Amino acid sequence: MIGFPTLPLDHPDRLIDCQRALKVDVFAMLDRDQLPGDYEIRELEDHAEALGWTRHEITAALVELSRSYLRTRVEGRSD
Repeated sequence: MIGFPTLPLDHPDRLIDCQRALKVDVFAMLDRDQLPGDYEIRELEDHAEALGWTRHEITAALVELSRSYLRTRVEGRSD
């Protein structure tokens, strides 16, 4: 479940807050045998935006979470 923002828009750690809020959902999508489709990603983005995240934050968080997911898969560990 995606969480609400806990920091104001101008806070320097807001992107990290967004990553934390999206991590479980993004990792669950990536853990499946099949990559998520455009519809699933848009649905996640729309839901996150409705909770108060900006599109820029969501996109940046998706990129960083995808990188983190790939690192954990390559290294054979989980965060």
